[in-house]
Amino acid sequence: MRFEITIDKFTPPGIGLGFFENRAIFVPASAPGDRLLVELTKDKKDHAEARILEILAAGEERIEASCPHYSHCGGCDLMHLSYERQLTLKAQLLKETLKHHGIDWQEAVVPSPSNEYYRYKASLKLGVSGPGFNRRQSEEVVDIPHCKILAKPLIEILPRIASLKLPVGDLSLLASRETNQVAGMIHIGKRQQSLPGFHFAVKEDYGLGSLDLWAANFAQANPLITALMLGEIGEASKSGGFALELYAGSGTLTLALAKAVPKVLALEANPKAVKLLQSNMETHGLENVSVRAEIAKKSNIPRNADLILVDPPRVGMERVLTDRIIKSQAGKLIYMSCNPASQASDLKLLIEKGGFQLKWLKAYDMYCHSSHLETLALLER
Repeated sequence: MRFEITIDKFTPPGIGLGFFENRAIFVPASAPGDRLLVELTKDKKDHAEARILEILAAGEERIEASCPHYSHCGGCDLMHLSYERQLTLKAQLLKETLKHHGIDWQEAVVPSPSNEYYRYKASLKLGVSGPGFNRRQSEEVVDIPHCKILAKPLIEILPRIASLKLPVGDLSLLASRETNQVAGMIHIGKRQQSLPGFHFAVKEDYGLGSLDLWAANFAQANPLITALMLGEIGEASKSGGFALELYAGSGTLTLALAKAVPKVLALEANPKAVKLLQSNMETHGLENVSVRAEIAKKSNIPRNADLILVDPPRVGMERVLTDRIIKSQAGKLIYMSCNPASQASDLKLLIEKGGFQLKWLKAYDMYCHSSHLETLALLER
């Protein structure tokens, strides 16, 4: 079904909303004031989603995207707005999300020092003609001979990967800003293997010393923003004596903790990440860090832990873990999140049930030109 629609406003996480025949229609990559010819992609009982077929009249906020693939590539979803407007939009939507959970927030989003060629970690799709992102609102793979967000070492190896004629699947790429090395892993069904001719790990330095990071494991996408966040974590941790870190990963945040407090216990569930975490701490000679392979929600919080650092997945912390933190003796909690909505829900519980006060919450533009936002919160009691 095709029809014309005018976009009224933005809704979280940055999608345009208009109305057609009294039904709410959500249109990605649109802006208020846009008059569009659209086609339904999802039709639900109380709302629908549509994709843009033609921009009949552009709204005042719309600009010409700097990437020639933007109209169809799903790698970005806010490039039709100026970078300054992207930041104010993200701040506005975060403010509304936090207000819904009873939290007043009036800050600005910390911009990325660079908003082009900033992404050193990327998950791409392997299509029949090579690597790319999914087409917006589709499973079809879009070839990206050039990309405005991928780091240049990643862009440079895309033709080489295409020449390998790999089967259709998923591709994890990680480049080092420190060395320009590229690591890659292929995921085909449940099978995982190194990308032929590439490393499986790289060395990266976010300002605290080099870390070994694997392409298949979680790593932060934007090294410049990561360095800023690690600085904040280090400063916020300085008064701590014994820090417990949950969801520790490969040790990126652990390194900041270990340089700020006398004792750290880092817990991580993934066996491969645990091995890498231990190796990274040994490389730095950090004898004040203990590492355990343990699932966060099953972890007991030591009675003498006075500082807790968490960086959970997008769904946020499990309720059983939140309850344990509330019942613990810890007086300080640092909460890093890639999903402000789940973080806000957790913060509300910690404040209302645990007696914590939100000292500050800072938002960082980790993923420029996308609707995603990274946040860091400090709570004390």
